[in-house]
Amino acid sequence: MNELKKILDDTILKSLDMRPEVKWLQEKYDLFMQKNNLTSKMKTDELLYEKMYAALPERNSQMTKLRLWRTGHHIPSDRNQILMLGKALGLSGEDQQYLMQVYADRSDMIFDTASLDNAAYQERLKMMDTMIQEYLMKLHPAELIQFKIFSGDPLPSLRHIYFSHACEYTFRSNKNDIKNISRMASISYGSELLRNTKLLGDIPRKTMIRHILIMCIPFINERVINTYLSAFGYCSLDPEHTLTGGERFDAMLLQILDLYHDCCQHKSPKECIEWLQGAFRYTDQYLRAQGKNRLRPFYFKTLEKEET
Repeated sequence: MNELKKILDDTILKSLDMRPEVKWLQEKYDLFMQKNNLTSKMKTDELLYEKMYAALPERNSQMTKLRLWRTGHHIPSDRNQILMLGKALGLSGEDQQYLMQVYADRSDMIFDTASLDNAAYQERLKMMDTMIQEYLMKLHPAELIQFKIFSGDPLPSLRHIYFSHACEYTFRSNKNDIKNISRMASISYGSELLRNTKLLGDIPRKTMIRHILIMCIPFINERVINTYLSAFGYCSLDPEHTLTGGERFDAMLLQILDLYHDCCQHKSPKECIEWLQGAFRYTDQYLRAQGKNRLRPFYFKTLEKEET
């Protein structure tokens, strides 16, 4: 695991650098200043505030969030603020898309129950259904018996299967996973998983990557992940892309996938899965020990609670 440890240490170190996306945003701020003949950052923030909220700030503290966005200490808290910021800066359609998908690390659009007849929603939902179907088709008959699935249709047991496989890529041992699986498959996360698979609401990009990994392993690589990310409206994996906190998650994952390719060429699917289980367990445990939960590919709260 020396090579994997090197990847993780390098990722943690580089995650301290300024986000390339913040540098991009600062360039847009500079262009905005030039267009409006402004020389003061405070005056620029004041004008942006006015354009965003159609009112002058009553206190300087009201502009604090704009300064924090500009310096990279925070990002807008919701999609409306992101859109308002882009509009205030006068961003083009392409730049506005970059702001949402790359800088804010979100999908280009979200859907709700009123979107059922939306063509884009139907197309993306079809892609999700395809991924789920292919995932379930890979189940070995012995696994179906293990999950007590005798009907021939594993779809009703998707949550249970998903949690079982998720555990296999964390720091927990398999025996404990199997014993605790019914407790892990909580109703609360079951509802979240259902919303995610129906593509309802604002689904974090990293959460979607976790779904893709769990459902596509062992036939996983950069191309497969990017195909699904693009289909669901997210930016593709890019070694220069960072999470909103500056974490170099994409670069880390791409390096792990490269290592997987080098180590598992010409091996059976079973051997490939075992390698990935070992690699991601090590990754999960190491990053957890370093307090870097945002970098953990298989970190989510429901499983975390079960460890205590």
